[in-house]
Amino acid sequence: MKSKVLKFSHNFDKLYNQKKAVLVDVQIRRQDQLKPVAVDLDTSYKIPEEEFDEQGNRTHQQIKYQLPKSTLLMLTFIGDGDIPFTTYRKYSQAKWARLEQEAINKQEYEIVIEEAPDGEQQKAL
Repeated sequence: MKSKVLKFSHNFDKLYNQKKAVLVDVQIRRQDQLKPVAVDLDTSYKIPEEEFDEQGNRTHQQIKYQLPKSTLLMLTFIGDGDIPFTTYRKYSQAKWARLEQEAINKQEYEIVIEEAPDGEQQKAL
């Protein structure tokens, strides 16, 4: 089975620089029912700043991606570093049916980071 592309607008902390991942589960979630700790873990990324700390390391600003306030699909992946992660995407019946089948078939995805200016939304899966 050919790899598909999983696009992210930023290099999220949850990805741990993994380059490929296998889709293992799809669930429907309402945004208002998500636990804050799960949202924080899923939506955090860092932006490098121009400043350096005492050890000479570049400092970073911690940013949280804003999830849509709607029904979402929670996709669970196992990355090529054996590190699991989730990502949330907008729900549609057609997308849910397609992704559910891909999870059953353990579809492999190439992880692609397309840095978007702040405020822009993630591109669709």
